[in-house]
Amino acid sequence: MYRHKRYKTLLITCLLCLSYIGLQAQEQEQKPSKFFWGGGVSIAINDYLDIDVSPRVGYRVTPNFSLGLLAKYEYMNLNEDEPCKINTYGGGTFAQYNVSSLFSNQSLPFNIYAHTEYQYLYSEIDWKHQNYTGYHTDDRWYVGAGFSVPFGGRSYFYTTILYDLLTIIKNKADTYRKPVISVGVQF
Repeated sequence: MYRHKRYKTLLITCLLCLSYIGLQAQEQEQKPSKFFWGGGVSIAINDYLDIDVSPRVGYRVTPNFSLGLLAKYEYMNLNEDEPCKINTYGGGTFAQYNVSSLFSNQSLPFNIYAHTEYQYLYSEIDWKHQNYTGYHTDDRWYVGAGFSVPFGGRSYFYTTILYDLLTIIKNKADTYRKPVISVGVQF
């Protein structure tokens, strides 16, 4: 019987501690941080394998305007007639402006934003069929828009549609003129 009292006391103590921690977390949620972090992961399996990891960290300059830094790693394995493996590393900056507040005085269940980002990328290429191993550098300037939906405190799911203006200006292949659609989470 003494043993059961000890377990009950331990259980009640744990519940009280968890309740206190929960109350502290709610109080902190009411004071929004100016810093945020997040990113996306994508995997595409078509005629080739494409894995992309893109973390980011940002700072809210105003409630509607944010600036930040991003990193990028992408692995591509092109398994067609001529196998080719590409590892791409890079980083960049981004700016984002919440335009929802311009259109509505009421609080919407989502945010609409304008987005731009610059990326500098370094790719290592291993093209077995052509006996080619080398590297390539590229810069990209994406411009577009997106929306985010809040879930739990300061967390958001986001979707952004971007066009690479530098690729369009440089008149590169049509396949690179398609929009880039990114989906991710921000905390």
